[in-house]
Amino acid sequence: MSHLFDTAYHDAWWAFLLAAVISFALMPIIRTVALRAGATAPTDERRVQSTPTPQVGGVGIVLALLVATVVFNDWRGDIFGLGRLNQHQLEVTLACAALVAVLGFVDDLVDLPWRAKLFGQVAIAVAAVVGPLYHLPEGLTKAQLPLVVNALDLPFVRPFDLPIVLGVGITVVWIVAVMNMLNFIDGVDGLAGGQVAIIGATFAIVAASYGRLGVAILAAATSGAALGFLPHNWRRGGARIFMGDSGALTLGFLIATISVQGVLKTTAAISLVIPLALLAVPIIDTSFVVLKRLRHGVSIASPDRWHLHHRLLNIGLSPRRVAATLWAWTASMSAVTLALRFVDYGNSRHWRAEGLFVLAFVTAGALAITIFLAVRLEIIKSRRVRERNRRIAAERAAERAAMPPASVD
Repeated sequence: MSHLFDTAYHDAWWAFLLAAVISFALMPIIRTVALRAGATAPTDERRVQSTPTPQVGGVGIVLALLVATVVFNDWRGDIFGLGRLNQHQLEVTLACAALVAVLGFVDDLVDLPWRAKLFGQVAIAVAAVVGPLYHLPEGLTKAQLPLVVNALDLPFVRPFDLPIVLGVGITVVWIVAVMNMLNFIDGVDGLAGGQVAIIGATFAIVAASYGRLGVAILAAATSGAALGFLPHNWRRGGARIFMGDSGALTLGFLIATISVQGVLKTTAAISLVIPLALLAVPIIDTSFVVLKRLRHGVSIASPDRWHLHHRLLNIGLSPRRVAATLWAWTASMSAVTLALRFVDYGNSRHWRAEGLFVLAFVTAGALAITIFLAVRLEIIKSRRVRERNRRIAAERAAERAAMPPASVD
């Protein structure tokens, strides 16, 4: 990984730093304006916070990452062919990210119906995927569009091609799914921001290693903007501002598009493994909740307290520890993906013992964390753990009932 710190990749790290600084500096301003305008998150039994809190921090996050990407990306006009197409895709992605932010901002203010919000998400995802068709460089085909998954390459399986329509459909579904997955986990202070900081940084490193410098800059800026937001959101005494849908939906949109253009569209055998591993926490959380809702005959769009972070709260963890626990889970998956990409473990013709040991070590660590949390959360059933969790939940309920109502700062 040492070559990632060569001068060719410096722009990505500068984009990370600039986005973090801008995001951090904008939050107090946005918070003041939002409090005066009454743009605060409601308090109810499903939400963790007990006082009205501004929920439009995503505006600052998006502004920070857009500025950092525009400043440090190379927008030279002498790029031709596939390089020009990738550059145009980046332009379309940034424009669509701004549209997602607007959609989320409106939802933060007026609480849009879920069907209207989903329609807007699908429309923007389609625009992001097929938008570059209108500036397709001569000599290139539709299958070369940067966000069209036209082939799948899996370890130990021969690559196979996908029809263009199916590729577009899969990409649109993936983008919309990741947008909502990240929005679903944004239910406890710092959780979504920390997840994006880790995932974005990992995607930046991987994309840079594949020579996708524009995508690496965008991923680094996305990670930096999320990190700059965290001191205002993950703090003792509770969050002073939330990212809201304007932040969660936009960050989910960017993570999804980055995963396709920066990883899936490469020829690497691990191209499908990396996004699935990095997004394991939101994927597992969403899958678990949706299956639970279907099992109980509840609409999948209905709010509830079945998410992983709610379950961790119920077994006695504080909101800050919940976020840190799930960050650690994601960080362990990040270590696995980086090991898969950079550790020389050889191949079926000649395995390297040192590389296999490193890969096995990080994989065992990620697996241990996964199993530990699955038992604690009763995903893997254990009578002793179930009884312990019920006792802790009862104690916490009694403590909350005895606490005086919090005042607005």
